[in-house]
Amino acid sequence: MQYTRKTFYTRALLASKDKRGNKMLKNLWVTFLVATILLGTFNLLQVLAVLTGKLTIHSSGRIIVSTPPLHIENGQFKDMFGNTVYLRGVLRDGYITSCTGFWQPEGESAAGGMYTWSEDAVKVHMRQLKDFGMNVMRWLLNIEWWQKDMATSLDGTPTNKHYKECVKRSIEIAQEYGIYIILCFYSVRLPGDQPSGPYPPYSNSGDEQIISNEDAFVNFWQQFANEMKNYPNVLYEVFNEPVDMPATTWFNTVQKVINAIRAIGDDHIILAQYGYCAGFEISEFLRLNDTTGNIGYANHIYRFPPGATMGFEESPPGVPAYLYDDVKRCLTDGWWGIEINYDEAVTNKIPIIITELGPWNEPEWNQTQEMLYYENILTILNEWNISYTGSHWDNPWVTFRLQNFEGTVAPFPLNKYGQILVSKIAEGKSKS
Repeated sequence: MQYTRKTFYTRALLASKDKRGNKMLKNLWVTFLVATILLGTFNLLQVLAVLTGKLTIHSSGRIIVSTPPLHIENGQFKDMFGNTVYLRGVLRDGYITSCTGFWQPEGESAAGGMYTWSEDAVKVHMRQLKDFGMNVMRWLLNIEWWQKDMATSLDGTPTNKHYKECVKRSIEIAQEYGIYIILCFYSVRLPGDQPSGPYPPYSNSGDEQIISNEDAFVNFWQQFANEMKNYPNVLYEVFNEPVDMPATTWFNTVQKVINAIRAIGDDHIILAQYGYCAGFEISEFLRLNDTTGNIGYANHIYRFPPGATMGFEESPPGVPAYLYDDVKRCLTDGWWGIEINYDEAVTNKIPIIITELGPWNEPEWNQTQEMLYYENILTILNEWNISYTGSHWDNPWVTFRLQNFEGTVAPFPLNKYGQILVSKIAEGKSKS
């Protein structure tokens, strides 16, 4: 028999599910020792990484703590040993600000690190996430920067490292700290507004120079996945908030992306998303076909602006929901005729992750109500065993913020909303 990485991974996975798993694992380790002669020490350690989910060998030969690959089973994210993993962390948009990822070095202000890559800075931020009990970070990416492997920033200033090197090395560092990374393409070109979709006629004017049509977008994803498929701690989110196209059109595109990724032997989890903050396109999602079963649904929840996910309460008029019962009602019954059916999605065992979940952090907005809302929405998501990433992280220029940037330096302390998020993540762990 040919001993490969996939062979050992498959056997370990089967052993973890079999009631005779202990005996099977014992036999597996015997096979593992025999493989020493066949594979040599370096490859043997690679096998060990896959078997245990604790070690990884990078091209440099360094052995590091690893994050085991995930799959989807019975509507839940699972690791290779069958343990349920609730992905809870934050959204970070540094990779649509600078090709370096805009990792502010320790002790510097929020403006630091824009143009210069620092491995130590990435480690500081990953260590902070781990200390807060988080295990996932969602990154927004740009297609042109990746396709051309650029070394630039949003204001056009050159960076000292190229995009691919910074993204890949950051993923490796995240793995060392037990952090999963959701990779989501936000835009085709930068600078520019968020497009309605990744290809014409839904993309921005000029974007067709990079992605000319649907086939080009599908081919791009296959090429991207071919470079990412050996990173065990990544998940794919096809595109951020595609709108202004029929749901059927978009989910047909998602199906083509799934097929293209699977055709190269990549079985990473793929997340589909449609629209802004409304309900689930459950019927469209359920018709997706994936031989691995590793597809999930990503969605966004916001209370601001009025008319987002929380809609309007009946009384007083014009005030989005913030009390527990009202928030839950919005997620199940919807508002103003818009169906927002999270309960149906949970019942159908659709694996869900809320990849944007932010509080409107502006003084003119009723902050007492917003804090109650944020506590209640996170409580409900924990009750439903739904994964989530709070927004935003390490960015002082957005109105959805989880940290305090005034007079502080990196790693930035939590604001009141960040404290709520960390507290609810801890509650979710104790519940599970």
